[in-house]
Amino acid sequence: MNFFQKYSWILGFIILAYGLYIYLNNKTELFSNKSEAYGVVYDVTSIRLVGYTGLLYKYRFKNKGKVFFGKTTKNYSGNFEKDIYYKVKFITGNPKNNEITFENKFIQKIKLDKNGKILDTVYVLEN
Repeated sequence: MNFFQKYSWILGFIILAYGLYIYLNNKTELFSNKSEAYGVVYDVTSIRLVGYTGLLYKYRFKNKGKVFFGKTTKNYSGNFEKDIYYKVKFITGNPKNNEITFENKFIQKIKLDKNGKILDTVYVLEN
């Protein structure tokens, strides 16, 4: 038995531990340094992988005038309607690390002045 065959499980354990560390670090950072925005689901795709069948939700949100995108396979029991917004949590310094929550639905209300210029955008909880 050569060296690699004898100790390959150690390499596998190290790779698994490193992957778990990265995953947990991202989740911890998301909950400790989070900001919130409102995002809208723009595409729902059915995915089928070995041992998994579900839906992939693609969403977008804005932060400081820039548009960011995200994907999730979280379970959602309702049907998606056009122009319904959901809260998106993201890391303050890295909006590309984000997560959508389907807990509440929000409707976007835009306040305009008499010239049609946007004064404010408010998100109201849907009944």
